[in-house]
Amino acid sequence: LPAGRVLKTAPAYGDMTEAGCQWGQSWDLEVPLYFAEKGFEETPSLKRRRPGGLRATRRTGVPILDSQKRRIDARGRVMLAVAGLLLVLPMLGSADDSATDPIDDAREKVAADSRDARAYVELGHAHYAVGQLEEALGAFEKAARLDPEDLEALVNVGVVNLEVGRPAVALPVLKTATNLAPEDALILCNLGMAYAALGMTNEAALSLTRAIDVDPESQPAHFQLAIMFAEAGIYQEAVREFEAVVAADPKSPEAEQARMNIARLRQMIEEERQAPKTPSGG
Repeated sequence: LPAGRVLKTAPAYGDMTEAGCQWGQSWDLEVPLYFAEKGFEETPSLKRRRPGGLRATRRTGVPILDSQKRRIDARGRVMLAVAGLLLVLPMLGSADDSATDPIDDAREKVAADSRDARAYVELGHAHYAVGQLEEALGAFEKAARLDPEDLEALVNVGVVNLEVGRPAVALPVLKTATNLAPEDALILCNLGMAYAALGMTNEAALSLTRAIDVDPESQPAHFQLAIMFAEAGIYQEAVREFEAVVAADPKSPEAEQARMNIARLRQMIEEERQAPKTPSGG
């Protein structure tokens, strides 16, 4: 290290360290993570831990939907976004052979005006609805290049990159979207999911908490935060977040998964309570 200023810390730093505080890093600052008994050493691992038996929704982001706020997902359900909430309804029937192909429709609009960003957004949604993720990504990227202020295109570039397993690509895109719309709960939630996929848990928790501040009933944000708490072994907080998922929309599939997770976590909490305590020290 270069010679210069003497490293100084606040008096509380030494007291907290002496009391067993374990330190970590967030936003280039040293921050307290938790307290442990003296002699405790943590072995870092890149493998994420999830308690056995927990059910998780896809940690792949929540897309901003088309102008009608609807799409059909891979599970055959119509998903609606209303004020940032994720609502899921059964799909009513399926398209017959005489129905117009949405992809063909969108391609015709692109052919009619290759500078129309909204036509590419429509094409992206059409590909996304049938699971053609790379094609959807290409269309959303084209729309974002044509109109850098098209928030729908920009966010969906990030979301699809998450779905195809490229969170490092998704993160800067979603940061840009958050700068354009800092009070959008859905975008903040997606940003949190990108951080979580990269193992940046402090940043993920911050983004998800901000999403909940904006929209206290955001099911995706509460669900992701609950999974993170469970992975960290903070089971009581995980239960509270899953309860918020249920309260936001009790009849949703997410609420059904949350109820099962709550039951499993409560069982684990009780097992820990009844487990014999191991004496510490020599």
